[in-house]
Amino acid sequence: ELPDRLGTHLTRHHGPGVEYADIRPYVPGDQLRTVNWPVSARRGSLHVTTRLTDRSVDVVVIIDSSAQLPGPATVATERAVAGAVQVIQSALRGGDRAGLVGLGGQRPRWLGPDQGQRQFYRVLDTVLEAGGYHELTGTLAPRAAVPPGAVVVAFSTLLESDFGLALTDLSERGHVVVVVDVLQGRPFAGQDPLLGLMWDLQRSAMYRNLRTVGVNVLAWPEDVTLDQVMRLLP
Repeated sequence: ELPDRLGTHLTRHHGPGVEYADIRPYVPGDQLRTVNWPVSARRGSLHVTTRLTDRSVDVVVIIDSSAQLPGPATVATERAVAGAVQVIQSALRGGDRAGLVGLGGQRPRWLGPDQGQRQFYRVLDTVLEAGGYHELTGTLAPRAAVPPGAVVVAFSTLLESDFGLALTDLSERGHVVVVVDVLQGRPFAGQDPLLGLMWDLQRSAMYRNLRTVGVNVLAWPEDVTLDQVMRLLP
C-alpha cells in the first residue's frame, strides 16, 4: 500500500472538525456549543474554540500513452498502467476523489475526479478503452480534468517532449506534480560505453530541468515497489 499521504487531511482552514485550532473571542452567530466556558470565565468575556476542518484531496493520475520504441520502453507501458491503478485505488480507499488522464497517442482521453468504488471501475474501463471518457484534441491536460488544487501523479518513460511540456504546464497552474519514470535502463541496444554515458548525462539533465520548474521526478527501479518509491517524495 502507498504511504499515508492521501485521504482525509487536516487543513489550515477553520471549520467543523475535531482537532483543536485556536481560541478567539465570541462573535454573534457562533454556536453556543463552541463556547469555551473555562476560558470565558478566566477572561471575563465569551470565547469560542475553533477547530481544523477535514478535507479530501483531488488526485489526478496521468498515463503517458504515447507510442514507444520496441524494447524496454514498450515493456514500461504496462508498469505505467499498473502504477496508475495502484495510486487511484489507494486514493479512493482513503476517501479522496481520483481521476485519470491519458496523454499521447491518437486518442488522448480523460475521466474527471470522483469518489467511490464505481469510480474505480470507470477508471478500469478508461484504461481498457471501453468508453466512458472524454477525448482530447491537444497535448495538454484540460482544466476540467485537473481541478484547482489537485495533486497530479504521472507515469511515463519521459521519452516524449510533449509529455514533459504538459507536466510543466500543470506545475505552472499551481498543482503539485509528481512524475514516476517507469523506464528500465536504456531504450536502445548496444554496448557502446560512450553512447551509454551520453544517455545517462542527458537523462540526468532532464531530471534537473523538470525539478527546476517544480515537477518532482522519481525513478522506479525494477526491484523496488511503488510505495518505496513514493516515500522518497519531499
